[in-house]
Parts: sequence; structure tokens; C-alpha cells
Amino acid sequence: MSYVSRLMQDWKAWVLLVVLYLSVHYEALCNSFWLLNKAVTPRTSIIYVIAGLVIAILPMFRLPAVQYRWSDSFGSWYNTIVVALKWGLFAAGTWWWIQAGGRIIAAHPLDFHQADMMPIIRAMCQRFIQGVTIYEPIPEVWGGIMPIYLPAMWVPFVPFELAGLDIRWGTVAGVVLGMLAVVRIVPSIKGSHTWWLLLVFIPAFNLSESIFAEIVARFIRFSEEGVVVGWYMFLGYALTRKNPLLQAVAITGCLLSRYSLLFWVPVYVIYMFLFQSRKQSYWLAGGITVLMLVCFLIPWGFENLDFFLSIPGEYPDFARRNRMIDPAYAHINLGLSKFFADSQIDLLFDLQLYGSLLTPVLLLGLFAWARKKNWFDPDFFALGSLKATLVVFYNLIVVPVEYLFYVNTFLSLAIWVYYVKRKLMDPPEHKAVSAVT
Repeated sequence: MSYVSRLMQDWKAWVLLVVLYLSVHYEALCNSFWLLNKAVTPRTSIIYVIAGLVIAILPMFRLPAVQYRWSDSFGSWYNTIVVALKWGLFAAGTWWWIQAGGRIIAAHPLDFHQADMMPIIRAMCQRFIQGVTIYEPIPEVWGGIMPIYLPAMWVPFVPFELAGLDIRWGTVAGVVLGMLAVVRIVPSIKGSHTWWLLLVFIPAFNLSESIFAEIVARFIRFSEEGVVVGWYMFLGYALTRKNPLLQAVAITGCLLSRYSLLFWVPVYVIYMFLFQSRKQSYWLAGGITVLMLVCFLIPWGFENLDFFLSIPGEYPDFARRNRMIDPAYAHINLGLSKFFADSQIDLLFDLQLYGSLLTPVLLLGLFAWARKKNWFDPDFFALGSLKATLVVFYNLIVVPVEYLFYVNTFLSLAIWVYYVKRKLMDPPEHKAVSAVT
């Protein structure tokens, strides 16, 4: 059989692969070139949502995988070249991040008058090192602002404060380590078609380019979002492993940085209990509970619980104030807030809340219903349902700050790499195990 004939046998699998990649690539472009002119049309935001849902839902269906493999005809040199390219591109990207991040940090000293996020986090790190109370007003920032950040948001910056470095290096390190986690989803390359894996670096480059060009000026100069991106890409890696304790660490890190996956967590535990492994679901739930107690609730959470629970309810008022200061605020960023008037902010907030709650629940119900029909691929439920939840959460956010969307978009890189692994690199006879033990 000719090469073309063999390729045509797998045409459906190749079409799905291209559709998924184009969706990942479009998401990345929406976070890069669209900001150049500071003008986002409603159509751009709508397609951004659709692309995110394609990335979430398409892999969850049990779709055809590429059957024909040709690596034997290429020999061992093929894998050697791809491995060298993979780690060479990662090393080049890391050096690029360090160089560009360093230039931005050096050119813009911390100043709470421009943005107070990092000065607040630095004060929290200093208090932690000194062993004093952390969650008290900070006099040196706006005369006494109350810190609101959860531990997984500010603790990763502590080593940089201890080393006497600008803590914004934590933002740079967060993305670099997150990309390392994504690359490690496929730790060794032993199959054919693995060059598709390398395409992950193109959307990664687009995302990075906009940050380094300071199109999204706040990401390194002002924000802590690199740490959040790192946590969520680490979670993407953890969900491709069968280690519930590793997943517990990643989930806790995400919960204690941004709470966008809050409603997804119990659904995932229930999914694991019903369709994967009851024993692992116990370890996962127990690990998350212990880590939440030790890392947050016991040292800081219980004594400030009312304060932390009140924070989300303040977002609608915060959004209204931002719109008063800059009426175009909601229209120059991604997200669906541009379709909601000032008087509809509360409605948008409710849609975000209930949408984030119902999305994983509905997907779990759909998975349970379709399980007997063998429509869904259990390997992708965790990543797919998480991605769908983040698509809903971030696109309905009432304060659509441009750098927030990077969390949702960077996670797509993990989904792409895992899809390549399962559909192109694993043996064709691979079947996911979904028995309850």
C-alpha cells in the first residue's frame, strides 16, 4: 500500500487533529495580535469562546486515532532529532523569557501608584519571612490596604525575596516551569508523527511575544499571573498522570491562587469515584483536604474566613467602578462582558457563578449517560471538563483584565500535547481503563 493510501485511511483522524490545533492556535493569536490595535470586535470574542469549547470538548469524544506509523522506516535518528528539537526549543524559549523578563523588570521598578498587586505580595512575603501577621492592613501601600491574596499566589515569590531579587522573577519562573510541565507530558519520544508535538511551541511563542512586547504590559511589569499560569499548566500535567497525590498538590495550588476551578474539583472527585478508581478518589479528596488545612485554613484561613468569603461578592462593584473610570474598559479586552451594559453587571456575575457550577456537572451527566454508548474517552474527561469550566469562568468574568485570559489559553497547550500523545504517539491498540476498583 502506498504512503498516500495509508494516509487517506486516517484522514478523519488528521482532520480532527488539524481542527484542534487551529483552535489552539487561534486562542493564542487572540491573546497576542488582537491587542496591538486595542480593538476587539464582538466577533473575535465569540470565536474565542467557540475555539475554547472545541479544545475542551473535541478530545473528550472517542474519535479515531492515527493508525499508520512509519517510525521504523526512519530509524533511531528520527527520535534523536525530535528530542533534540524539543529540548532545544524549550531551552531557547527559557533563555528568551529570562532575557526579556529581565529587561522589563529592570526598566520598571515596583511602584504601587501604578499597580499595587506586586507591592502587596512583596509585603506579604516580607511578613512571612519575619514571622509576623500576614493578613493585616499594609500601611506602606495606599496607607493601609488589606491583602487579599491566597497562599499559592504569594508563597512562590518568597524564595525571590529571600534571595534579594525582584519578586517579579517569580512571574517569569512560573511560566517557564509551567511550560516544562507541559513538555514533560510526553517525557520520552518513541513513536512516529512526533513532530506534531513541536507545533506546541508556535502558540507558546505567540503568547510570549505579546508579553515581551509589553502589549500586555501588566503581565510581568505589574501582575502575579505567571504563577497562576504555572499552577494550571502543572495541573494539566498532573491530570495526565495516575497519581492522585500529585493531582492533589496541583489542584490545591490552583485553588489557592485563582478559584476558577472551585466547582470543577468536587465533580472531578465524583467522576474518579464513579468511573475510575474509588481508592484513588479517596486519596485525591484526602490529599486536597489535608493540604487546604495545612497550607491555608489552619495558619490563616479560619481566623479570616469571613473576609475571604466576602471577596468574590465585591467584584461587581469593582467592575462598575472600572467602567466609570474607563467606559471602554470592557470593550478592549476578550470576554463577553462587552455584551453587557453597566446595569447588567450583576446578571453577568450570576451567569459566571452558575455557569462555572453547571458546566462540569452537565459534562459529568453527559459522560455518565453516553458511557454505555462508548462515545466519551475517559482519558480526556479531566482535562476537557477543566478546560470547559475555565472557558465559561474567564469569558464571563466581570473584570476582564487582559492578562487573566492567559490562564485559560496556556492550559490549551497541555491539552494539545496530550492529544498528540494519545492519538499519534501511543500504540493504536491503546485503550483507556475506566473500571471502578
